[in-house]
Amino acid sequence: MRVLTGANTVTAGGAVSRWCGSLNLVIDWTIMEPGKLMSTLRAIRLPDELVSGIEHAAVSQGKSPDQWVEDTLRAQLEWSSWQDLLAYGREKGRESGYTEEDVPKLVKQWRREQRG
Repeated sequence: MRVLTGANTVTAGGAVSRWCGSLNLVIDWTIMEPGKLMSTLRAIRLPDELVSGIEHAAVSQGKSPDQWVEDTLRAQLEWSSWQDLLAYGREKGRESGYTEEDVPKLVKQWRREQRG
């Protein structure tokens, strides 16, 4: 997908994507796999200053706005996933009843058991 300021662009899959200046960000997710083409159009309204920030950040990193938004969203989703995993680990740790001081002893014990 390409995004151009003030213009419509037809992608290889025939979907139309549009950069709507400072009013809307229209994102066209197109997933191409061998023999498959799926396209979903989502419109996200953003404040003018956020759109300007996206444009500035994209240009400063040598990316198009859609590339920058995609990279940023992927990074945020990965970070969020890690936070969920850490929260799960902390909860399970509390449920186990072990303390941080118990960990070295437990690791040594586990390693001995693994060696047989």
